[in-house]
Amino acid sequence: MAGNGDDLPRLAAVIERQQQELAALRAESNVAAVVAMATGTLMERYRCSAAEAAGQLADMAAAAGLPLPEMAATGSIRCR
Repeated sequence: MAGNGDDLPRLAAVIERQQQELAALRAESNVAAVVAMATGTLMERYRCSAAEAAGQLADMAAAAGLPLPEMAATGSIRCR
């Protein structure tokens, strides 16, 4: 019903949830972009295939005990 004051807290909660979801989606998108850039950098610098570069990045992250996005952001990446 229009004008029902009881709807305001419910609508505010919906808006808050949607804002949180949007922030999470933006963060995921940023992480994917960093990993893609690192993979592309490996491919270009060392003439690796996409699969080789992605595998190397994952191996390096595992060896360093870092999450993949953190390894991708370090800038100290190279192909085998």
